Amino acid sequence: MRLGSQDGGLDSLGVPRSPSSPESGTTPCTPETDTKQILAKLAEEVEGSLIEVVTAIFRPLLPDVSDHLWHIESTHRALWARQGDDRRPRDVNIKFLSFQTKEALMRQGREGLITYKGAEMALYQDLTPTTFQRQWKWRPATELLQQHSITNAWGHPFRLLAFKDGRTKVLHSDGDPVAFLRELGIQAPERLAVPTTSVEKLRSLPREWYTAGE
Repeated sequence: MRLGSQDGGLDSLGVPRSPSSPESGTTPCTPETDTKQILAKLAEEVEGSLIEVVTAIFRPLLPDVSDHLWHIESTHRALWARQGDDRRPRDVNIKFLSFQTKEALMRQGREGLITYKGAEMALYQDLTPTTFQRQWKWRPATELLQQHSITNAWGHPFRLLAFKDGRTKVLHSDGDPVAFLRELGIQAPERLAVPTTSVEKLRSLPREWYTAGE
């Protein structure tokens, strides 16, 4: 069982350092330091380019971040087409240069509202098909956390984080979810399964990335 707490190893943005990430924060995209996220609920019609709008939304949230860490490599709308009367705006996929900047924004999204021109936004981690399948198998555990009003998030490499009383509990992919929930004061069914690392490969769709300056 791998189950623990995180109480140190924070960088200047208050983000836990990845073992492979230097203090500069400009870490290449790896499974441990993924730099992609999704902004949901942003209206389809916006003034200016997506990168300009995304910067206008995010930059005020982290005013102390230096310019060399604040770099958005690319943005694009999700490729799925809206059906029938569905008027929901498509998600915006964002890729940052800095893992630390992306993680600091994810923390802001968990701790408070993100808005643009009075409309509430939602911020999510961009998932590969494999990661999405793994998270789906953890759904019973995350539902129990939500029922007990315990904030939770996903970490890299694949792990579940729970935030309670100023501490962070970590459940790794090979850990015991029942023991994890018990440490958080939650009684879970003993049959709660551990996700397997063998998942069916999903068909991937091509993406069209638009890089800043193009």
